Amino acid sequence: DIDITLHGGCFSVTANFHALELYFQQKNGFSLHSKDYQSSLIISSFICVEKNEIQLNNSNNKLKSNVYLNQSNFLNFRNYFQNCIIDCGPTHYYRIYSSVPNNSASNAPVNFALGMIQFSHYDPYMFYKYYESIAKNISEESEQIQQTTIDSLMKVWNNYYQLEIKDNDIAFAIG
Repeated sequence: DIDITLHGGCFSVTANFHALELYFQQKNGFSLHSKDYQSSLIISSFICVEKNEIQLNNSNNKLKSNVYLNQSNFLNFRNYFQNCIIDCGPTHYYRIYSSVPNNSASNAPVNFALGMIQFSHYDPYMFYKYYESIAKNISEESEQIQQTTIDSLMKVWNNYYQLEIKDNDIAFAIG
């Protein structure tokens, strides 16, 4: 039986990351882990690659070679993980999200609210925190800001997945 914990529109499962890491290493893979010691949230990525036989063109001669993929073959992914998970990831985002009181969010300028929504990668719950402010003040904004708001709302809706029946009414807030 898997123990699933629901919290704040997300879910968690307990896992033995060390065992998973050893398994992926045996399969010619590797793992990356967040290192935020101020948080109980650990984000991991496990990559497993097969031994591939590829053909390389060298002039007109075809050379067959067995290639073992390793961490160095995933440099872009490693950089992405560093930038988007370790340097400024979900734990950092949660600290920002939870530090803005709801009563100040309802009085935030539309530009600030849009910035927070965009920073959150169009998180529906971040939008819900600011929707009253946006709805109250959007008519006073320029056409460009209004269009940016519409585009942002479409992205928020694409990210919305209702996890609980008692969830915030994101559909109503978007309009």
